[in-house]
Amino acid sequence: MRLSKKLLVALPILATSVQALGIDITTTNSAQDLSDQLFGSHSDAITIMGTTFSGSDLSSGTYRDLSFGPLSNISRGIVLTTGDAKLAKGPNDSQFQGIDNGGPSESFLNYDGLGNTADLNNVAKLMVTFSCESELKLSFNFSFGSEEFYEYVNSPYNDSFLTFIDNDRVTLSRDLNGNAITVNNQFFRVDNRPQGWSEFDYNGENFLAVNGTQAGIDELQYDGFTPTLKTTFTVEAGTHTLSFVIGDAGDGIYDSGVFIANGLADSDDDNGTGEDPTPEPATVLGLSVALVGFAAARRRKI
Repeated sequence: MRLSKKLLVALPILATSVQALGIDITTTNSAQDLSDQLFGSHSDAITIMGTTFSGSDLSSGTYRDLSFGPLSNISRGIVLTTGDAKLAKGPNDSQFQGIDNGGPSESFLNYDGLGNTADLNNVAKLMVTFSCESELKLSFNFSFGSEEFYEYVNSPYNDSFLTFIDNDRVTLSRDLNGNAITVNNQFFRVDNRPQGWSEFDYNGENFLAVNGTQAGIDELQYDGFTPTLKTTFTVEAGTHTLSFVIGDAGDGIYDSGVFIANGLADSDDDNGTGEDPTPEPATVLGLSVALVGFAAARRRKI
């Protein structure tokens, strides 16, 4: 696809408070290291029996010291990506950051409960098997981010984060609109595109001024993020397997990633996914910036 250049117009810009570049990411494909970080404070009522990881050596890692206010409830955990976990660290200095890491491909039938199929490339999958002696409500927190935002919303490049319990192939985790966690469902609360960029809309092929700038999230690379979300689910007494899956859709480039924390913690919430409010809300500043510039075409490699 080749796109023509169009002049940008002035639009109001919003910014959040500035935070230090605190996050530290360590790439690892060790299931034990990932398990130790994610499930280190799991419910006392469960016994973890084993953890497995499949995917590229580059695609996963542990992280700590994530300081950005809206994600402060997940300051420490694991990151699963469709490319290179190290590239999730900011500052956001590229509109199209990512690699094809050569990871496996997999299809997920009826992943959303609506009959749709997710054909994913560069799949990274973490699976934990655990047991409990009575019915429990358990939970985990996460935020999904992507370089596919904003340009490739409502396109074939629909990177996805899916979570499953046992043999149920319908994803547990949803956005606040009840939709699966995918780029196309567009539940991005944090706009991390720097001031001065211009980007195009996949369907209209129009170059548009960036709607906002989030100077406070310089520690992360991806262009858009969901808020911190919490998925709660109930398990009966017995042995269970919880799976976390992320993958590229339509191609193998331009990374998406998910930050996951507090795995298998006790929960008093209703089953489902809701926003987990942060203890330190970011200060919102109002700015008005005039942007004039030209945008370059993006070439897709499938």
